[in-house]
Parts: sequence; structure tokens; C-alpha cells
Amino acid sequence: MRAPAGSEVRAPAAGRVTYAGLLAGRGVVVVNHGTVRTTYEPVEASVTVGTDVVAGQPLGLLSGVGGHCVPAACLHWGAIEGDVYLNPLSFLGAAQVRLLPLRERTLTEERPPVVPDPPTGPPPDIDATLAWPVANPRITSPYGTRVHPITGERRLHDGTDLAAACGTPIRAPASGRVTAVGMRGPYGLQVAVDHGTLGSVALETSASHLSRPAVRQGQRVDAGTVIGWSGTTGLSTGCHLHFMVHANGHVTDPVQWLPRTGRGDLDGRHTRIAGGVVPRARDASASKSG
Repeated sequence: MRAPAGSEVRAPAAGRVTYAGLLAGRGVVVVNHGTVRTTYEPVEASVTVGTDVVAGQPLGLLSGVGGHCVPAACLHWGAIEGDVYLNPLSFLGAAQVRLLPLRERTLTEERPPVVPDPPTGPPPDIDATLAWPVANPRITSPYGTRVHPITGERRLHDGTDLAAACGTPIRAPASGRVTAVGMRGPYGLQVAVDHGTLGSVALETSASHLSRPAVRQGQRVDAGTVIGWSGTTGLSTGCHLHFMVHANGHVTDPVQWLPRTGRGDLDGRHTRIAGGVVPRARDASASKSG
């Protein structure tokens, strides 16, 4: 939500403040409303942890530092229930809201254009596979075409989102050399690793939205080495890992390179893959960005 820096940020409903402070260099406020919690950033908090707030009560002032609309200021407002991301506009009830696109596009009432799903094809025919970059992996948004939860655009989600609470260690999925460490636009803080050739395919992976790195460019790493810690930098609605795989220079579905044993239905909404959980199609658009 674009607004001048210094604008008052208010609670949309009653709740209790569970976080108020800096996170990855940005001021963040989190309010627990029972089963749902809402997040606000970048905000200079005027409340403290444990404060009970009512609807409309000020939480702080919008900061001009650390947002994703630089040089303009804007508020990133998120809502989550358990591990499922919700539309925070649901707090506004019947209020009329018009969202402006982040890109230079004409505002229209039409739905985003339909984009064909990317070809999937058979899994690569190689013996070597990558390891999961997080412990107890659970996929919250798979690779493929989706409506972006922030921009509203229908486009390719070029990686796999894995649930990872803020500060979760992110590990190299195979040995290799770190080729990049730094901020990369909507991907936020990203670490990229070149794994060389596995089988007959040159593989490079990247981990995005990190809170901080644990490696430097040019460093050699072994499989399992911590390369950073999860965060919500860049165009993100909350802490998670956006994991990407490039095969022979082309973006590809990361899941086809990861262990695929242990498939089985859990609760009718998710499917387990090698100790991980992937949501069915109807859940994907409600998951995290990145």
C-alpha cells in the first residue's frame, strides 16, 4: 500500500503485539488476532511486544527505509493462519478497495491474462539428486504458473517455496562454489551455488529471501553446509525459502531434482514428497511469494 513515509499504520482488528523491532534491517510489527496474525513492514513501531491493541489503534509510522517500493514508500501488509497465507483485505469487510499494479500497466477491471503452464516433461535421467535445503521440508507453493500473491499477475513461479520460519538454517543441496551473494530485486537476499555437472547436466541452485548469508562469493561448500538463514527480504509476504534450480542455464522445476520417495496423501490437501509436503493446486495461489 503506497503512502507517504511517516504515515500512521493502524491495527485492522483487536489483537496482541507479538513482535516489534528490526528484522533483516527493516522495522516489522506482528499482531496476533487469535488463529490469524498480521504483519506490517517497514514500520517504526510505537508499540511493544505484549501490547493489547484494538481496531484502529496506531502501531507505528511507515518508514521510508527498507521497503520494496523504493524510492517511494509503501506498507507491506500480510496475514497468515498457521502456514497458510491469507488476503489481508478480508479484514476490511465490505470496504471498496482498488489495488494499483506495481508495474507500469493500465489499471483495468479485467482479470490478468491467461498464461499457459510451462512444460513439465519427464524427470531428468540422472543418478545424482540434490538434497533438500531445509530440514523436514514442506512445499507451500510449487513451481509453475500462478497468480502472484502481491502483484496479482499471472506468471511463472520460477522456483519452489519451502516453509522455513525466520532464522531457519538453509543448507547447500550439493557441493559446489558460491557464485553470488547479495540483494537481487524481488528475490531479496540471494545466495547462488554452482554445483558443476551432475550426470550430464550443469546445475546451479539459489536460495532467496534470506535474512543473512553464511558464505561469501567464491567460497567452496560441501553438501549440507549452511549458506544462510531464512527471512523475508525482497518481494515476500513472510519468512520462507524460495529455492531455484537452473539446469544447463535454464530454470526448471526443483522438485524433479530432489528425492521423490515416500509419496502419500496426508490430509486431502497436501501430498508428501520425501518427507516434504506439497499443497494441491487450489492451495498454491494462497501461498507465499517469491
